[in-house]
Amino acid sequence: MSKLVDSTDRGLVDYLHFGAVFVGFILTLAGIIATTPGLAALGLLILALGLAWFLVRN
Repeated sequence: MSKLVDSTDRGLVDYLHFGAVFVGFILTLAGIIATTPGLAALGLLILALGLAWFLVRN
C-alpha cells in the first residue's frame, strides 16, 4: 500500500474549474425547477465551460 495518499497532481485551477462545473450543475437544476430559462441557460454555459477545460487539459 502506498504511503503517499495525500499526493495529487491537481492544481488550484483544476479545483476552481471543478467548482464551476458543480455551480453550473446546481444553477441548471435550479433553473429547471423554478422554470427560469435564463438561469438554466446560464448554468448550462458555466457547466459547458468547466467541462471544456477538463477536455482541453486531457
